[in-house]
Amino acid sequence: MSNSRITNFLASSGIYSELEISIQDRQELKEIVKGDEKHTFDAYCPQCRQDSVFHFEFEQKADYSLKGMCTEGTSTHNVFESDSEEEKYSKFISENSLTILTAHCSRASHMFWIFIKLEKDRISKIGQYPDVALVQSPQVNRFRNLLGTYFIELKTALKLHSYNVGVGSFVYLRRIFERIIFDKFNEHNDELSVSEDDFAKYRMEGKINALRNYLPEFIVENKGIYDILSKGIHELDEDECSQHFDVIEESIEMILDEIIEQKAKEAKKKGLTAAVAKIKGTL
Repeated sequence: MSNSRITNFLASSGIYSELEISIQDRQELKEIVKGDEKHTFDAYCPQCRQDSVFHFEFEQKADYSLKGMCTEGTSTHNVFESDSEEEKYSKFISENSLTILTAHCSRASHMFWIFIKLEKDRISKIGQYPDVALVQSPQVNRFRNLLGTYFIELKTALKLHSYNVGVGSFVYLRRIFERIIFDKFNEHNDELSVSEDDFAKYRMEGKINALRNYLPEFIVENKGIYDILSKGIHELDEDECSQHFDVIEESIEMILDEIIEQKAKEAKKKGLTAAVAKIKGTL
């Protein structure tokens, strides 16, 4: 079983994030805490320097095996046998209220530790090693050349999110969004019928409309990304921003990927055009 709702939360959520647990989640949660290897998640392994699959495994804790057991002669009787399922689950939560989950990389013996606090209806993530930002940052290294000095903005957004700093992470994502818009304006301003001063006065929707022939399609179709970022900075609280971070950050990644693909296509087109002209000149 790979990348369920619970394992995704454990692997990628920021510190002090919470996940509500339903009755349907209880069996999976018990299996993960017990270290059942069938529960896995995908993550970047900083030691392998590659994406990998991590399997949960048993981490030796205090021995509760004799709890609730009494012995007399050669017979053993479990005094909890008559407990209801609800009572058994309550005992499980009590015994594992603070737990270290251990997972190992399928490529090698590299380890991943997740520190959680269990309550009856929720999981709280209170720590992780390797750091969430360290696990995530290699995935965005492909944007280093494109963003230049702004690459640190993206890494900072990821770092803040890993510590559940929602509003701050939105600030840095919005700076990247604005950078994309103004870079495209500077790249094509000779082809536009608007001055730089007038362009600067436009609201973001107007800027996007003015550049719609030059921007990635995803921006043009999803102008609301900027509105969400601005609303997050000025009106939403930390938890609300953190809740929406993954969708907005992945949207920024999609925009950047489109720009990279567009630049690669233009470079290939330019190279082939020159090659065709050279061949034609020799015939």
